[in-house]
Amino acid sequence: MTVRFVPSDKLLHAIFYLPLGAFIFWNFYREKKWALIIISTLLAGTYGLLIEIIQGVLPWRAFDYFDALANLSGAGAGALLAAAFPRLPFIDLSSLLPKTDAESQ
Repeated sequence: MTVRFVPSDKLLHAIFYLPLGAFIFWNFYREKKWALIIISTLLAGTYGLLIEIIQGVLPWRAFDYFDALANLSGAGAGALLAAAFPRLPFIDLSSLLPKTDAESQ
C-alpha cells in the first residue's frame, strides 16, 4: 500500500491533536512550564505514533510517518497555546463533583 502526502490531511491531524496537547498541559500545570510543554507534546505524540503503528499492522490501513509528525506538531502547538494561556480552563470539572459536608458549611 502506498502512502500519499496530502497536506489537508496532515493539517487535520495537527488540528485534532492540538487540543490533546493543550489538555495534557492544563491537567498537569504547576510551575515548570517548558518541561511540561515537552512532556505534553511527547505524551500526545506517542499516542499518535501508537495509533499509526496499529494502522500499519492492519491490512486495510497504512503507517504514515507524515501523519505521526503532524500529530506531534499539533500536540506541540496545543501545549504551546496552553502555556500561553495557563489559567484558561474550558471546563472546571471540580464544579461537577458533589460537595462534601465540610465544603457545604
